[in-house]
Amino acid sequence: MTDKRLALGLLWAFLTILSWSGYNVAAVAGIAEGFTPLDLSLLRFGVSGALLLPLGLWLYRHPLRRIGAKKLAVLSIVGGPLFGVVATWGYRYAPLSHGLVFAPAAVLAAGQIWGRLMGKPGFTARQYAGAGLLLVGLVVLSGFDLQQLGPRVLAGDVIFVVAGLMWGSFTFLIGHWRLPPGPVTCGVAGFSLLQVLLACLFLRPALPPAPISQIALQAILQGVVGGGLAVLTFALAIRSLGGPRASALPSLTPVMGFVLTYLLFGNAPDAAELAGSLLASTGLLVILTAPTALRLADA
Repeated sequence: MTDKRLALGLLWAFLTILSWSGYNVAAVAGIAEGFTPLDLSLLRFGVSGALLLPLGLWLYRHPLRRIGAKKLAVLSIVGGPLFGVVATWGYRYAPLSHGLVFAPAAVLAAGQIWGRLMGKPGFTARQYAGAGLLLVGLVVLSGFDLQQLGPRVLAGDVIFVVAGLMWGSFTFLIGHWRLPPGPVTCGVAGFSLLQVLLACLFLRPALPPAPISQIALQAILQGVVGGGLAVLTFALAIRSLGGPRASALPSLTPVMGFVLTYLLFGNAPDAAELAGSLLASTGLLVILTAPTALRLADA
């Protein structure tokens, strides 16, 4: 990988993590204002689909035809509204600390498992060391406590693992199929919109008890930033860094979340959060910058 490609990949990675963290911080605030995880998921994929589907049909008609409906449908299942619901469902059973550890670990594992199944080289020893450092940082950051384990919490942990495997599969498949970022972003948004419409038809969700201004703000942050910008920059990061490396990016979302929470609300992190953030950031940097045998075509 050339220095220019790596620098570009790191830029897309930073923008992706910033976008993910931004709409996650907004989601936490939204839930406190009366939004449910389903509300936020429907806003995220409904708004992005309504905006990006017409854009995709206008700009990317031929590339979308080449990608095909089957691939886009698969990606919309493992990385669309269903993923959004599963990713938050685990918090009904397990604490936040478990979600911050198990889901990113499963994303990393999915990338390695898929790569080996497809006969592609996995992480180098240095990258595995970086992954270990990253996961240790997440454990310290989250305040993970084994004494919290029980049947109900274990059920939540399994759900977090499923969510992580879904997103890891989404990451791997975009790289494996070598899909162009713009068309795949619009195509997945279109198929996700179809799922949102079906959910509205059968579940008949109501608007949350929040002012219109708050609903509009969540629509922008969830739909435009989360469902649109973040998917595009993530696809660009996968193109530059490769799927296995990009699978480590979700792990830094809670770190950036702490930074944004401090900048926006003045909530300073404690010593454990600072230490965990430093360890996790260092581990991710090792994964992204370590020499690798992966070629772009193998991503």
